Amino acid sequence: MSLAAWLWLLPFTAFLYLLMTVDSAVRHHRGRGGARKGRTYPRPGAVPGPDEG
Repeated sequence: MSLAAWLWLLPFTAFLYLLMTVDSAVRHHRGRGGARKGRTYPRPGAVPGPDEG
């Protein structure tokens, strides 16, 4: 495929990356930390809650 055939994907890719970045910022602001395999990790230095051990 030529380059011109792939150019229509660039705006979609940029918008998807923007959405993922905003979602990450919102999660960080809410104190959720990173998420991997269904688990979330708190910010470094955060005090664990009573159910987190």
